[in-house]
Amino acid sequence: MLHYLPQFKGQNWTDLLTIGKIPKTDSDITQIFAERDRLKTDIRTRIQEIRQIYQTLNQMVNDLYNVSTAP
Repeated sequence: MLHYLPQFKGQNWTDLLTIGKIPKTDSDITQIFAERDRLKTDIRTRIQEIRQIYQTLNQMVNDLYNVSTAP
């Protein structure tokens, strides 16, 4: 924030609204939160995929070296 906020020093609320840095309507705010939710879901899905890939690779390595894993 220390590097981000100084660019707005000396600007008033109207200036910030004019340059589009602040959502102007409830619809704009709703879009921001919808995008946040979409990204959160996408990230969680990707993390789950990575976990599954890791488990598969781990099992393949164990099979390769004839190592059994505890249940």
